[in-house]
Amino acid sequence: MTQSQAEYNPVCRMLAERIAPLVASLYPDADQQDLVARFIEVSGISEAEVEVPVEYQSHWDERDIMVITYGDSVISPAEKPLQTLKTLLDKYLRDSVTMVHILPYYPYSSDGGFAVTDYESINPVLGDWSDVTAISRDYRIMADLVI
Repeated sequence: MTQSQAEYNPVCRMLAERIAPLVASLYPDADQQDLVARFIEVSGISEAEVEVPVEYQSHWDERDIMVITYGDSVISPAEKPLQTLKTLLDKYLRDSVTMVHILPYYPYSSDGGFAVTDYESINPVLGDWSDVTAISRDYRIMADLVI
């Protein structure tokens, strides 16, 4: 026995609403409601514990400007490179830059920072987590996931 759309869980109801027009165009002479219900029934998702998918939300758009940099691209003898980066961002780019992509800042053995040896630490040559946190207070941070 098939379910009506009103009896579906929220995910099945969303699926039924999306496939109903397709079923109607493929099988104009058939009972489309019955075909949709049978499709959902044989898929096995009607009885499953499901969560309603969250609508995708972009984390940036055309208004954002991003700086992409290695942690040691800007240096000063008086401070760690991540501190110098924060100083540069604040002094010259605060009014335009919204995001900072810092290329690998983890300790590494080779490969220009991409052979990570400790995923929980900041390369001490660059600074420490307090430096990354300081940058993140004023700019959104993007970091590479190196696996």
